[in-house]
Amino acid sequence: MTKSNKFTGLKEAIKERRAEGETKPLEAPPEPREAPDNAGQEGILSGPPKRSRGRPKGGKRNNPQFQQVTLYMPSTVYVAAQHELKLRRRKQGYQGPRDMSELVGALVQVWHQENLGHEG
Repeated sequence: MTKSNKFTGLKEAIKERRAEGETKPLEAPPEPREAPDNAGQEGILSGPPKRSRGRPKGGKRNNPQFQQVTLYMPSTVYVAAQHELKLRRRKQGYQGPRDMSELVGALVQVWHQENLGHEG
């Protein structure tokens, strides 16, 4: 005789289902349905096209004209610049840099143009 606990009822139900499964004949799988007449029109029945997983192709990451760099700057300067860029993006008609990489790239480009004549 086994002790009764909170799982006794569950164990008995599982045993009953297993016993029923062994005595029941196996059901045949359902037969495949015939394709409708408009089977060639994929967009109508299949729904929206599946999107691939992962990062979308394009952007700076996959552009060979861009190179990823790491730099250090004071965090107070970084946070203030990010905040200012965010405020300016919210203003309609702002044509300046959209993100930090564009800002830093523009500043380095200006510096480079100014210093081209000074190199020997």
